[in-house]
Amino acid sequence: MPAPASGGACSLTLAQEMDTEDIISRVLARIRSDRSGFQRPDPPVTDESWRQTEEAIGFPLPPLLRELYVRVGNGGYGPGYTLRGAIGGATDDNGWDLAEYYSGQREGDPDCPEWIWPAGLIGLNDWGCAIASCVDCTVPGFPMVGFDPNGLDPDDQDTWSASFVPSEVSFDEWISAWASGDEPKQPQRRIG
Repeated sequence: MPAPASGGACSLTLAQEMDTEDIISRVLARIRSDRSGFQRPDPPVTDESWRQTEEAIGFPLPPLLRELYVRVGNGGYGPGYTLRGAIGGATDDNGWDLAEYYSGQREGDPDCPEWIWPAGLIGLNDWGCAIASCVDCTVPGFPMVGFDPNGLDPDDQDTWSASFVPSEVSFDEWISAWASGDEPKQPQRRIG
């Protein structure tokens, strides 16, 4: 197994490293057990690609995500339509990696300039119909946030706010649940 990449904004504690080893082992087992051929990790991320990705978005990503991209592959596996990779890795059906998705969302919609994508919110994957599971990189613990834009009304700002669904699980818990065979639920917008 390759050694973890050096550097990065955050280092792991011994307890986190032990949890990381367990999660990585379960992710690898889940990928190996996939009979659909849908789970196809890209080659591992390089230190340079990771640095470019964090530089492009302007903040550090979760340490476990880096470990997964270094030791399992640069996206192409995971919940939904799989994880987007860092620069040079797996892309979604629009051809976007993590940095491209984030910058595209931050640019916004010229027809609805009040719809502003939250700073630090990274869309990790797609579920179809523009629905995404995101990680909030501005909050310690990296909580997950669902994004479901279906039902947006350009004349009602509240529909934009309702598109973001906070979760009580962290990125580590989210990917760990998937690795254990418990498929995370597709985010759904709040109603009312």
